[in-house]
Amino acid sequence: MQATVTLVLALVSFAAATPQATSIPFPEELLKSERRRPVKEVVEDFTLHRQMSGLRLLGSEAVLGYLVMHPEFTASLAQAAGVLRYTVRREGPAEVWADDHKGLTGRIELLQATEGQLVYYAQGMYKNGIIRIPGRIAVVARYTERREGDSFYVENTVSAYVRVDSPLLDPLARFFRPVVEGLM
Repeated sequence: MQATVTLVLALVSFAAATPQATSIPFPEELLKSERRRPVKEVVEDFTLHRQMSGLRLLGSEAVLGYLVMHPEFTASLAQAAGVLRYTVRREGPAEVWADDHKGLTGRIELLQATEGQLVYYAQGMYKNGIIRIPGRIAVVARYTERREGDSFYVENTVSAYVRVDSPLLDPLARFFRPVVEGLM
């Protein structure tokens, strides 16, 4: 389970957002190549799916774009502000390694960045004591800049497909999907 700065912020904000019944479609072109087979597995055979709207980030689209394209800076900024404590290390032009220092680590890849939409794929592990939960997540985040008085904000809708890669936990999560999704 990986997340970029925006992804991390969006997932942290899930609890404050409003669940939606409709789903943002995952871009089909990102599922076609053999290289994207792991992404396709997550999207087409997810353990859990959640869509959230009403996620607001203060600032403009330009600021959001800069933060997304510079996740190391964003992580440093969040640490300095005392908001979040996580580490991000760039591993390629659109790929980072992230560690939230609470047990969640993984590789995050920005698959697509178009005007008004970001698409991520992450693979990682949650560790806590003897507990090890491997998983993957595919996320589509749509955003629109809005204005309220003299202030700008970016409103986001996030659709997350989660795949738990554990032979024991995946079937359990699927069985209890209505309860688990109700808690998310």
